[in-house]
Amino acid sequence: FSLDMTRDLNAEKKLENPVDVIKKIDAVTLADIQRVIKTYLNKPLNLAIIGDFNDNSRFENLLK
Repeated sequence: FSLDMTRDLNAEKKLENPVDVIKKIDAVTLADIQRVIKTYLNKPLNLAIIGDFNDNSRFENLLK
């Protein structure tokens, strides 16, 4: 970021204190994570790989 861009971002939205951000992260519960998983990861996952791969077995375990 340039100094001007950083200043513009700060003027647009007040930056949070890192200590406060860490407190918010620490406040996340297992129930919060499970709720997000049920909301956004409720469909089977797909994996797209671009490249020259002769052996698919190294990626098949990622989809199980």
